[in-house]
Amino acid sequence: MKLYSFKAALISIVFISFLAFNLPEQSNRLLKKITDSLEKYYDMDGPEKAFLETDKDMYVLGDTIWFKTYVVDGITHQASKKSKVAYVEMLNDNDSIVEKRRLFVEGTSGFGDILLSKMLNTGAYRLRTYTNYMLNDEYVSYFEKSISIATKSSSMVQVSSESVEIGNESKLEEVDAIEVDLMFFPEGGDLVTGVSGVLGIKALDSRGVGQALKGSIHSTNGDLVAEFETAEFGLGKVNIIPKKNTDYYARINKGNEDRRFNLPVAKAAGYSLNIKNWKDNLLLQVTTTKGNSLEGTLLIGHLRGELIFKKLGTGVDKDSYAVRLLTEELQEGIAQFTLFSSDGNPICERLVFVDHPGIHAEVIIKTNKDNFVTKEKVNLDISVLNKKGNPLQGDFLTSVIPATHQLKQGNMGLKGWLLLNSDLGGTVVDPDFFFSEDTKQKRFLLDALLLTHGWRRFVWKEMLGDEIQKDVAYVPEKGIMIKGTMVDYYHPSMAKSVIAKFNVLEEALYDEQVADEKGQFSFGPYYFNDSITAIIQAVDTTIRAKSAQKNIAIIVEEWPDIPKTAISKDSVVRDSKIFKIEEFYSQTEYPSSYFLDEQDLIKLNPVSIKAKKISRARFVEEELNKTTPYGRPDIRVFRDSVSGWQTMSVLGLLQRRGAVTRAGTSMMTSTTSNSISAVGPLVLFNGTSTSITLAELNIMRANEVVYVDIIRGYNSGASMYGARGMFGVIAIYTNPPSIEGLEKYNNPIDIPGIKTARITGFYKACEFYSPNYSEASTSKTELDYRTTLFWDPKVNLSKDGKTQIQFYTGDVTGDFMVKFQGISDTGKLVTGSHYFTVDNSL
Repeated sequence: MKLYSFKAALISIVFISFLAFNLPEQSNRLLKKITDSLEKYYDMDGPEKAFLETDKDMYVLGDTIWFKTYVVDGITHQASKKSKVAYVEMLNDNDSIVEKRRLFVEGTSGFGDILLSKMLNTGAYRLRTYTNYMLNDEYVSYFEKSISIATKSSSMVQVSSESVEIGNESKLEEVDAIEVDLMFFPEGGDLVTGVSGVLGIKALDSRGVGQALKGSIHSTNGDLVAEFETAEFGLGKVNIIPKKNTDYYARINKGNEDRRFNLPVAKAAGYSLNIKNWKDNLLLQVTTTKGNSLEGTLLIGHLRGELIFKKLGTGVDKDSYAVRLLTEELQEGIAQFTLFSSDGNPICERLVFVDHPGIHAEVIIKTNKDNFVTKEKVNLDISVLNKKGNPLQGDFLTSVIPATHQLKQGNMGLKGWLLLNSDLGGTVVDPDFFFSEDTKQKRFLLDALLLTHGWRRFVWKEMLGDEIQKDVAYVPEKGIMIKGTMVDYYHPSMAKSVIAKFNVLEEALYDEQVADEKGQFSFGPYYFNDSITAIIQAVDTTIRAKSAQKNIAIIVEEWPDIPKTAISKDSVVRDSKIFKIEEFYSQTEYPSSYFLDEQDLIKLNPVSIKAKKISRARFVEEELNKTTPYGRPDIRVFRDSVSGWQTMSVLGLLQRRGAVTRAGTSMMTSTTSNSISAVGPLVLFNGTSTSITLAELNIMRANEVVYVDIIRGYNSGASMYGARGMFGVIAIYTNPPSIEGLEKYNNPIDIPGIKTARITGFYKACEFYSPNYSEASTSKTELDYRTTLFWDPKVNLSKDGKTQIQFYTGDVTGDFMVKFQGISDTGKLVTGSHYFTVDNSL
């Protein structure tokens, strides 16, 4: 018996010694695995981020949206090494795309514009931007910006935004009148008995809107432990030291009702991770109440995937240690700290926002004076420096707009998105709130926010496993890719691995490849502006050629299909408010004539914007004009020039282009000289006069026609049709003439084994026009109602970080805002603003 006890004791000693000897080795293996995984994530698997800024937030029909899209590396916020193609979409309230642009990204950005058709409905719209590579993310990563579109003469317009502070402000309902839910989030993950811990608090009503309230923490014994309160967004924090065998609850007073919420139960033994953020340093404190020490544990810190801290627990640490981490050399943004057990399991996690005051850029904006009259020259000086006074270079934009055209809250700015919401899954209601000014209260609330959130970019279990190494479904695009799938024509779920032949008519370009086992093919990357006609042909060499044509259908991806994500556009709760258009303009003074119809106004002389057009397009237009008796029409609409034409009627096609207006059972061509008449315009079908009615045009499908010409009633070409021509002419053509460049219309829309697709090229941005009233050719007597006085998406700074800008005010008076923002070459986010006044009473 004694011998057995001796042997057992000896085995125990050897086993314990073996564990002690292997702990450092196990921890080192874990450290190497984590650092290798983070390095791979940093170099290869890291995310991209996109952000879009517009000249302003509020528009009227007929305005132009000037925008700029940034695409950056999601870790460094410098130029991405992955994608060179960005997508921009304008969506209505039904999530339908009404406008879209494909941009080539040079450096960190691309830019463009959208002319708001007067055929659009007024109301709330969203601008969305993303890259193909971003569609791999499990959580939403594309950026969306809300804008509102109104008409000058509209009485009311619906705007979806919590922050539109126009007209009467809507007040939150009293806490007594609504249901409130309290949620508690222990710092690090768990409360531990006998260890001081912090609880993050979130108070939400039944609508998901944060509530400001006061409450208290009590033990089940009835003792008052602490008091707390929540502020903006229902956020708060409270400290507590849980006692052994004691449970706790929070209490709030709701009218005459005393409501209670149970706190998370404290663990009898466990680990605690506490971080105090002093801005210039972080104090990291790790504690355990388990029988063994912290030896073998591993504390890892990373900022957006870049390793910034590592510490192996040793025997010297015993049951606690504290480390101070200086933040001066760190990037700005969210850092995640994770404590791993000796066997490699994550046991504590904490998010903290790194924001050293010395890393901020300083933007100095000055105008030559504070007050201007209408049509007066403004001299603007801008300088961009770091805290040490050294110049910064980067990719910047400048916009000058009425102050009332910028939402005060609710729309995410550059910092709110790139530094906060993009890494938290887009769940923060108003991220810019935390960056509007540096106060103790906002730092407190930002820390409370991070206590209630988890890291969204990756999960350690997946990071340290094999999942991160799998092939991505959406590859980065260096140029335009023509992609699609070959399937069985009669059984679309069956993929066909056949030869795909690719041909571009305009460029005499040819290529071919074998589709993979999923039937997928991909040609490119290509660079072209405007649009091209691509023909893809399927060839199956395993069967006879005649059968190949009949058995294969080709599906071409002409635009990315956004997958359904875990977070929808409704996941962030916003209030919906109605404001009157007169109140919208109340702080910006307009002459009464501003609200007249456009034909009643004297406009500025039109500016000739020279854009490069392909010679083939001009050739086709000129040749078509030769084939018609009336020559050049006022409007020519090709069916594929309108997005979504495949599902439209001919009437819908013309209405979308603004070529005709429908009023009940009558219609008119797009001209102010015509009045709506029961007679309506004359309709020609392939050159022959017909009695086609409005109802028949609404039945006729757009895919049955090639193009439609509109000749207005006052056009000399319409006079040849006599009295009927005075109400305008609609000429419909279904058979294209034999003109080089129209070959694509000779192909049926859906033929087995062959597919004709119109591929959208990179958008070529228009040039922003700003009048120069010092020139004799520019009249000062003509009305100038520009609301965007200046827009430059590519501001060039001198070597000393400065630039000078000149522009003229218009006839609109009130307070104006100079908006400057961008990203430095080193990834620092730069924002600044300045205000001046235009007042004719000076």
